[in-house]
This record gives sequence, structure tokens and C-alpha cells, in this order.
Amino acid sequence: MSAGGPPLTGGAAILARLRAQRAASSKKTSAQKPAVREAVIAFASQTGTAQDIACAIASESKSHGIASKVLSLNELGFENVSAAKTSVIVLVASSTGDGDPPDNASAFFRQLQKAQSPEQLKGIQFTCLGLGDSNYTSFMHVPRTLCRKFRELGAECFHGCQEADEVEGLEEIAEDWVERLWAPLKNAVAGGTVHKVSPEQEKTDGKVSTQQAFSQATSASNAGVSLGPQSTDSLASISDLCISSDVDLQGVPACPECRVKLVWEEDSNAADVVLLREKSWPSQQEMEHRDPKGLYNAENPFLGKVLEVRRLTAGWSDKRVLHVEVDLTGSAVVYRPGDSMGVAPANDPCLVNDILGALGIDGARVFSVVPRQESSNQVLLPHLHWPCSVQHALASACDITSVPRKTLLRLLAEHCSDEIEKRKLLYLCSRSGRDAYRKVVVEGNSSVVQILRSCPSCKPPLDALLDILPPLAPRLYSISSSQLEKGDKAQFAFTVVTLQTPWGTKNGVATHWMDRLLSPALSAASNSGKPQAVLPVFLRSGGAFHVPDTLEKPWIMIGPGTGVTPFLGFLQERRARRQAGGEQSAPCWLFFGCRQPTEDFLYEDELKDFLEEKTLNRLEVAFSRHGSSKVYVQHRIKEFADEVFDMAITQAGYVFVCGDGASMAKDVHDCLLAILQSAGRLTGQEAVTKLAEMSKERRYVRDIWS
Repeated sequence: MSAGGPPLTGGAAILARLRAQRAASSKKTSAQKPAVREAVIAFASQTGTAQDIACAIASESKSHGIASKVLSLNELGFENVSAAKTSVIVLVASSTGDGDPPDNASAFFRQLQKAQSPEQLKGIQFTCLGLGDSNYTSFMHVPRTLCRKFRELGAECFHGCQEADEVEGLEEIAEDWVERLWAPLKNAVAGGTVHKVSPEQEKTDGKVSTQQAFSQATSASNAGVSLGPQSTDSLASISDLCISSDVDLQGVPACPECRVKLVWEEDSNAADVVLLREKSWPSQQEMEHRDPKGLYNAENPFLGKVLEVRRLTAGWSDKRVLHVEVDLTGSAVVYRPGDSMGVAPANDPCLVNDILGALGIDGARVFSVVPRQESSNQVLLPHLHWPCSVQHALASACDITSVPRKTLLRLLAEHCSDEIEKRKLLYLCSRSGRDAYRKVVVEGNSSVVQILRSCPSCKPPLDALLDILPPLAPRLYSISSSQLEKGDKAQFAFTVVTLQTPWGTKNGVATHWMDRLLSPALSAASNSGKPQAVLPVFLRSGGAFHVPDTLEKPWIMIGPGTGVTPFLGFLQERRARRQAGGEQSAPCWLFFGCRQPTEDFLYEDELKDFLEEKTLNRLEVAFSRHGSSKVYVQHRIKEFADEVFDMAITQAGYVFVCGDGASMAKDVHDCLLAILQSAGRLTGQEAVTKLAEMSKERRYVRDIWS
């Protein structure tokens, strides 16, 4: 338990002492060797993309004669940033949520924002690659804040900072920026005269267009590659991939160096304490943890009792949406409609056992982590909560189900004893194999478990694997309630799509981690004295996505599928405020989309009640599989073009969009642009400008996910 939790006693005190001993050992070795001038490659990464790029930069730096180390911003620690310790820093950063810092950068980001001295970072040279998606309201908030604050505190930019937009082609832009990084980075590390880059110069200095970067990458990927008659369209898995022995692999990244060593716990009593703690979760101490300010997080969540679980979709549907109600009594949590509830997930035990079996490792062995580089004083891999068992690390701390990044593929390739398997993985992580990587790994929704199954000769060391696997990120669910009505209860909904897998639980169907947490509440016998289901939860602010301060302006809410969830909270809040009196209310519309009225009309009864009592003035539903043609929310919106224009523009109302950002949000955005042009007689550019103005005014706000 971190500072702010209850006092540590018994087994918890033993664990704390073990951690303190490991940390002291790391700091003691740091004084044994003089510091080496090196580049620090620091990342802020929620999904693993920024981490992958940072690891690739650090791995390749050796071939350019540059000493470097790679750390998450939290591992680096803001207190360690100084001209003496970190004279050259390369930042690779993304945002999460509504412009929030990723979990592995949150502590660093908070400390950075509090810093005020204009001399604090003087003598530091930095550059930054920002990753983002311009579909989101707070585009590039974290990278831009990092760059601004570093400059305000006296640091100087030695290489033009770059923003890589997913919409324009993130990979191509990032690769071009990294290719241009080496000369100025080598010069900066060597202490040479640095060509300072101002924010104004960065807009044009050394940048190439997306199309130019794509052309350069395509030209490189086509050089020396011979796959014979095979087409990427015919690829479904790694087993289908055939690589001829004469293929010239272009752009294979350097193998990432392992930063850590695992120290195995030989004291059986100490190991038993760790195993007992993991087995007996949640402990009474964890159940009683309270933060007086309600400030919980993924490390120290509030354990809320589950009051209700019910299915919102038909029993025959392959899409299962569950509504959950959690008791927050005594938590001091204060939430607003539009906020999200974070829940710490866990991997399927069957998948964990697959990895343990493939590597031949005993999951019950307990270990701690120390830096492999003796001069390092960083505490690495804090998300593992070591000392811990191997089973616990793979089940609760590491992401083993997401699509493997190329640095992970490169590591796995290095440890294949079979040459054919090795060349397959090398090809997939190379520039030459970009199309195959997209088809087999990304579109095939591959995972490290599948890779190990497809390449049985692959036996990566556990320390290297744990070092490179991304942390298991908490899952965020939109809150579907208002505290004005529900008090200390919070509601949310989540979707489970049944997936058939070649391994996993009974009958080859992988159970959802939330099912396992909710199993006591889902069981018919849950009221017969069995332990009550609890969820480890914490609050994540919705930022600009929240109920407007006034009811006197129109609201237009657009939320297909589970995107409707936060609007239940919006409407509850609206009803409570209307009943309290004193506010005139303008029209409130909701556009909702689902498959069929009998399958997945989520919260149908509640929405119709809101409509009947006039809290909601119009409910338009688009059914995509009910009728001769597919109808989506943008089609319904277009039917009311004049009314939408009047409410949003003439009356200066609010437009909220929640749901899938990959397609729905873009289609709705294009629909709104078309309405501004048709109903408002604006030009295309004027329509774009108007929506941008509404976004800045927080009157057009989107809560979307990929």
C-alpha cells in the first residue's frame, strides 16, 4: 500500500521491508560507478505504442554510438531530472482519456505541472515525439504540456518536436522523425553546439508531409523483398506466413536490451507471505482502505460492493451488455455524469498458464526486481508490485492479450531456436513486412500467447519478457448515473462480445475478466451466504465531457450502443435539476443506435420514462439490422438537419458524442459538417471552423474510444 493508506502490519509489513531492502540495494550500487553521459529515452504510454517507439529508439541508439537508457516517466521520476543527471532527454508521449497523462506518467506529470522555477531544467536539452488522434477533444494535450513546461523551466529543444496523428498515419510520421533524430541526438550527447529549435521553427523545420513519409517508407519496404506468389490477402496467421531464405529483411529493429534482473526469493517463509497475500485478495485491510478526499487510483482502488448486475441485451445475442451498480458508501468519491469508473482487470488464468507452460516456468516462484545496470537508481517495473509471484505478474500486471508491438516481436525472434520461426518474426517486425504485420498481427488480433503457440521454439527469458510487456491498463467505463439521484451508488455498463478461441476456458470460450470478478453476483446462489462480489474501482474525470452548467440551452446527445451510457447520468441530473425548480429548460434530444429493438435497445424503459416525463424531448433510434437497409445515427441526424442546426448554432446549444471513434464519431462529424453547409449555407471551410469553435467553447464535446 502506498503512502496515504492504512498502517502496515503483519505480512504487509514484511512485504514493505522486502521492497525497502531491494530499493536500498539498488541505490547502494548506484554509488559504485561514475555516471556516464547518456540519452534518456522517456515515455508516457497507455496502450504500449509510445513505449514501443521509445524502446526501439533506445535499442537502435547503440548502432549510432549513443549510450542511452529507456524509462517510463514515472520510473524516471521528476526529482531525477536535472542537467547533472539527465542532460539529454527524448520524450515519446501520448495522452489518455480527455487529455490525461498515461498511468505510467501520471506522478511525473503532476510534479512537472507544479514546478515553477525558470532555472530548474536549465542545461537540459530535449525533444519530443507526441502521439495522438485528432478525433479526440484534447488532442496532444500531454505532449504539448510536456514541451511547454520543459521550455518554461529552462530546457532547450535540440531537435524539432513532432506530432504524429493517427488520422494521418502515425507510423510513417514517427519513423521519419526517428530517422532524422540521430545526428542531432549524437551531437547533443557529445556535448556539441546545439542548434536551438524554437516552437515557431518546429512548425516547418525538417518536417515532411504524411504522403512523402509514406512514399519513403514504401520505397524502403519494397527493396530486396521476395515472397514469391504469396499475397498478404491470403494470410490469416503466422503459420500461413512463408518466408523464402533469400529475403533481404529491410529495417529490422535492434533487439531491445533487458533493463532488469529478477532476484528469486529463497526464503520460503517470505515467499509464503507473498503467495498468501495474492491468494487472499482482498484482505480486510484492503477492504477497509478509505481516502478522506476520495482520491483513489489503480494502485490503491476503492473496493466497492456490487449491488446489482443485470443483462441489457437479449439472451440470444452474441453481444452481452451488463449493467452494474456499485456501492460507494464511505468512499468520499464525488463524481459527475460524464466521468468514468476505472476498474483494474486481470488476465484469463488459462492464458497465463499457456505462457507458463510454453516457457517452462513455475508460476508460484516469487521474485523482486533490480536494475541490470548497476549505476541505475531507478525503481523499475513498479506496476508488478514486486515482490510477487510469476503467476501474479502475468495475471494482474502485464498486458498479454493486446496486439504485440514490433519490439516484442524482435525480442521473441531473438530467442527462437528454429531458424524458420525466427525469420518469420524478424520479417513481421521489419519495414519489409509492414503489410504482413498489419494483416497477420493487427487485423488477426494476435497476442503474445498466440505467438508462443505458433513458434514453439521461442523461449524468451522471463526478465526480458516482463520488461517489455506493457502494463495491464485499467478499463474505463462511463458512469450511467447522477449522484444527485443515486447518492453513494454508481452505475455503469460494459460490453462483452463472445469470442471463440483455440485455447482458454471450457469449450474454447474465453471468459471475460469482469465475469470472474462478478461471479458471486452473477451466480443464482449469490444470496446464500457466499462472499459478496467487490470491484476495485477509482474515478477518472470526464474533463469537458460533463453536464452543462445551464439547462437554458439545447442539448443534443448522440450515443449508439454503450455510447448511450453516460447520457443516462446526464438525464438523471437534468431531471433532478428540473424538479428542484428555478431553471428554464431548452429542448433535449438523444440519438441512439443499436441492431434491433428486441436485441440491444439498451435502457429502453428508462429512456422512455425520461421521454414521457419531458426530461427528454425527443428520442430517435437507428436500427442497423431491422429492415431492408442499415440505418445508423448519422442517418437519423440528417433527417432533422434544420432542427439540429437551429439547436446547435442558432440557439448556441451543446452537442455531445459518445462511442466508437474508429468509424461512428467520424461519420457523425461529417454529418454535422454537411448540416452546417446545407442548413446553414456555410462553405466547407466555414463549417470546419464553426465546429472547431464549438469544440473550444466546450459546446461540441466527444468522449470516444478506438
